[in-house]
Amino acid sequence: MIEEEHAQGAEKARQAACVTPYLNGIIDVMTDCIRDVGFPVDHRLWTEILAVAARDPSVRETFAASDKAMRAVFVELLQKAASAGEIDESLDFDAASVWLYALVDGLIARTADDPTFDFQKHLDVFETLVRRALSPQH
Repeated sequence: MIEEEHAQGAEKARQAACVTPYLNGIIDVMTDCIRDVGFPVDHRLWTEILAVAARDPSVRETFAASDKAMRAVFVELLQKAASAGEIDESLDFDAASVWLYALVDGLIARTADDPTFDFQKHLDVFETLVRRALSPQH
């Protein structure tokens, strides 16, 4: 399930890398991952997978390898956005991908654990924060 979920995330990033502006694609990939974790995984199960990965070395190893492969595709998307002048080219793109996916995982957990949380209601703030965090330095 972990590998399948990460493969779906990588495919979303591959598709986003084919359409400009790339920054919109970055936000769309993240938003899609938050909204739809991917069958058969739902928000609660993904949160549980993260918890199990923290405790079980074999699950952690699978998660880390799969996550690394998914983020490699996302890094390529970040690099394209930087080359196009859409995001800060001085960013460490690998580190940025870790932070951005940590945000995704946190919002998946919030969706799973807080029945009053409506991601759609907070979408504008989410998008504003991501755009500001990645914006080119002037």
